[in-house]
Amino acid sequence: MNNLEIDFWMMISTGLMAVATFVSIVVNSYLNKKDREISLKNLEEMKLTRKETNRANIFFYFINKGPKLYWCIKNFGLTEAKNVKISIDPPISNTINTDSNEINVLNEITHTFPPGFEVTSFFKMIKNYNKINDGDYPDYNIKINFTDIYDKNHSLNYVLNLNYLKGIEWITAEHKDINISLSNLDDNIKKICKNLK
Repeated sequence: MNNLEIDFWMMISTGLMAVATFVSIVVNSYLNKKDREISLKNLEEMKLTRKETNRANIFFYFINKGPKLYWCIKNFGLTEAKNVKISIDPPISNTINTDSNEINVLNEITHTFPPGFEVTSFFKMIKNYNKINDGDYPDYNIKINFTDIYDKNHSLNYVLNLNYLKGIEWITAEHKDINISLSNLDDNIKKICKNLK
């Protein structure tokens, strides 16, 4: 092999190495761009997940404690809710017939609702509520609007009903006379047996 042939092969191998280096740079640039895009997408998903995890979560619900029924509003979220507005249709009323349009926390915008904050109020005695509704319980359409700490507006719409109360009978001893109390207990047990059939 003479010097000319060696130079020729050196030039070809150098050219091939330059082409391979260029292809490698292009491929790496493309892969780096894709990695950056994936990293940015993951970062955006992490931000969204953090916001969703930390956001306020306001709910209105009913709770019974013994023979008494209460309504409750609570922020189950990890951050405060602002500008909370709750509307209920049909309006709820308590035993003194104050309907939800007259109850300030339900009628006016509450400026802040800290995490874990809860408002509870007596609603009805279950026994009386069962008598009033005679087994025909209304559906309560609940609409809750609030703003979270990120200034994002949230709107929740759902329906609550108290149909689970239909089968509840309260056994109480209401009289000082033991015979009347035992008779009432017997009547209540018969009602329960009838409801179970």
